[in-house]
Amino acid sequence: MVDMNLQEDPPAAPENRACGGCGCAGAGLHPVDVLSAEHQTILAVLAAMAAEQRALFDGGPVREPFWQAALEFLAGYADRCHHGKEEQLLFAELEQAGMSRERGPTACMRAEHDMGRQARQAMVEALQDHDAPRLAEAAGGYVALLRDHIDKEDHVLFPLARSMLDAAAVARLQAGFARVEHDDLGEGVHGRYEQLARDLAGGLPPAPPR
Repeated sequence: MVDMNLQEDPPAAPENRACGGCGCAGAGLHPVDVLSAEHQTILAVLAAMAAEQRALFDGGPVREPFWQAALEFLAGYADRCHHGKEEQLLFAELEQAGMSRERGPTACMRAEHDMGRQARQAMVEALQDHDAPRLAEAAGGYVALLRDHIDKEDHVLFPLARSMLDAAAVARLQAGFARVEHDDLGEGVHGRYEQLARDLAGGLPPAPPR
């Protein structure tokens, strides 16, 4: 069952101007602060999705441009960029510093990332089938999962990371995050996703960044 009382987060995604206005995380920030800021951007989109989900349960129409843009944001920003930084970089550093890959917090976070990918795919399939009830249920499950997941990272994993990462690990992560944002995604794409998040939070469904 979908939780019909999803609490809303602040409606607007924050604008990140740390790297000369390009919208990326920027050099010099602690990696945990970069990821925490991205959480706020993701939470703003989740709040917009929750509002759309409630409208669907009330019998409203499926706004396909909104859902297409939201699903692109989830794939490109929340998963490829944000979860990519965590799985490929942060988690690896924590495990190198002594955290158990099999039984530690990173194992739980990886499993929840996979659950999120499955939930996003369920939304994709429901949208393709024009099945509003299925889309609403899948969206509600995704929103609840990601909100809980973000809360665990912000209040459990990230404080542990601050205490475990030495200066050399922080420097490696800063360089790795820059590679993800500038090389893997492409110049300016991270910033365009953050603008898309602000547009979605404001109810606008522009074309997703490519």
